[in-house]
Amino acid sequence: MEPFAPLSASPWLLLAAASCIFLIVFAFFFQAILGGHVYTTGIFYTVFREQFPEASEVAVSWLCSMPITLWFVGSPLGSALSNRYGCRTASITGGFLASTGLTLCYFTNNFYLIFLFYGVVAGFGNGIHYVGFVASVSRYFKKFRTVANIITTIGVTFGMALYATLVPMLNDAFSWQGTLLILGGISFNLCSLACILFPIKHSTPMPKKKIMNFSLLKDKHFLLFDIQCILCNLSNGVIFLHLPALIISNGKSFSVSSLSLTIYGVSNCVAKVIYSVIGYMFAPDCSAIYVSSLTVYGCALILLATYPTHMWVICFSAILGFTYSVTGGYLVEVILSLVGPENIADGLAFGQVGKAVGSLLCGPLAGLLYESSESYQTSFFAGGVIMLLGCVLMLPVARQMRKNNRLSSESETAIDFEEENDGEIGADLCVNSNKKMENILS
Repeated sequence: MEPFAPLSASPWLLLAAASCIFLIVFAFFFQAILGGHVYTTGIFYTVFREQFPEASEVAVSWLCSMPITLWFVGSPLGSALSNRYGCRTASITGGFLASTGLTLCYFTNNFYLIFLFYGVVAGFGNGIHYVGFVASVSRYFKKFRTVANIITTIGVTFGMALYATLVPMLNDAFSWQGTLLILGGISFNLCSLACILFPIKHSTPMPKKKIMNFSLLKDKHFLLFDIQCILCNLSNGVIFLHLPALIISNGKSFSVSSLSLTIYGVSNCVAKVIYSVIGYMFAPDCSAIYVSSLTVYGCALILLATYPTHMWVICFSAILGFTYSVTGGYLVEVILSLVGPENIADGLAFGQVGKAVGSLLCGPLAGLLYESSESYQTSFFAGGVIMLLGCVLMLPVARQMRKNNRLSSESETAIDFEEENDGEIGADLCVNSNKKMENILS
């Protein structure tokens, strides 16, 4: 066998490498478009309140929380479409729905139709497209899968930071309906660029899709973790919903109010890289980092409600963006420690359901708090308390995680010891048989 591949194969290797690089770049910008739409709903919250004064505070808050909620709810549908028709078809379908929903907002002034197009249609489309594209990245990469996923998830918060600057500029120039029309055109690129997702031939047959393992919910520690996911997203939803409105209520302009989301997004991007490097190089206690980071988040949210001046809001936005990024970098590790690798898919699915429930509750609850107190500080204070409550629920979960990790480590050590002993026994047998053979020949 030749030690090196023939030169004729090198162009194909270069083409494959270039295709993977282009895929990561496209995935980054895909996620930026999705994140820009989903995580700048707080900017449109201030616009819709002005445009639809007859709508209640709860209704407007619920409308602006729907894109995030249906992003999570649409994920199972996107997974089913990807498994049945392929990642490319699922991504194109989701991109078309997202683009259509935003574009149709240009042609109506009816609040309920805006709720349908902006909240439901575009929200579902984003969820379907997200799963299809993330699944394709996971299938294309093996050795560098973690790096590829980190880059694509950074694209989400990059898009939030970019759109937080772009949307106010477009609103000033083209009005809110023109802005949604332009964003719909940008989202249509999700369809055209998804055409690069070609199918992969697997050397081994793919496992059949099974029904979700609901027995996981019988584990009290996993159930506590799932409740914590609900509280975590319920708390974090306040940021994207009411942060620009809080700044405007303190006398700042519409364009200045979006700066806080830009700071949040940039800080979140930087933190994802830092947390990833820490996790890769030092193998820390993930449970301790997860709980401590979210505890800092809850305290910062309460302090933001206490000191809502513009400068403090900017500082706290950076802290909130940095600490919340732990839910992206370490969430999979937390679930893996609780349910094991054989149930990781179902564990992630239940985590997504928890996020969806939290996002769904956030809008109406935040709206009710504002209506009762006529102050956005109330919803931020409540969000901080809710996050700290979730951290308290995570304390027994963290202890169980450390116990599971210790047992897993001891099991791996025992397996390595057995393999080493088996190797030594095998070597002794070989030596003895060689000596016997020498005696026979002599």
